[in-house]
Amino acid sequence: MNSENSGKVFGFPHGEQLTEGNDTGLGDLVSQAAMCKEAVDALERQLKVSKEALSTVSDKILKTLELMELENVRGHGLLFYKETKSSVSTPKTPEDKELLFDFLREQEIFTEMVSVNSATLNKLYKDFSEKAANEGILDYKLPGVGEPVIYTTLKIRKG
Repeated sequence: MNSENSGKVFGFPHGEQLTEGNDTGLGDLVSQAAMCKEAVDALERQLKVSKEALSTVSDKILKTLELMELENVRGHGLLFYKETKSSVSTPKTPEDKELLFDFLREQEIFTEMVSVNSATLNKLYKDFSEKAANEGILDYKLPGVGEPVIYTTLKIRKG
């Protein structure tokens, strides 16, 4: 941050509000963003309520289908049907991970099956690059990973 903007928010000292005298169009943009954020927040609250209600009713429909020994029911232009799936969990212990990884290597599918979570990879890169910077290495590269992409976003929170 340069010294002329030090201690300022949006180019104005902390706490100062945008007024007609100091508004460069930024005030209109902030006002529009605030209204959009309020609308999005209200819709997300309503969506959460609607999803919870749908989940509750869906559970009741599923239980009723099972009690009536039905596979599906049609209504209001929709088909409500039972779907049965199976699921396994990821290995919980280092030993179980190694067993799975050994199996995947034996099957020659290790590289296709194993991936790294993006957030985990970014934290790993940050940790190793900071360590390298502390050791005087400023051009650290994580093997197999491209250069980091730098981007800036606007965050909005209650002020």
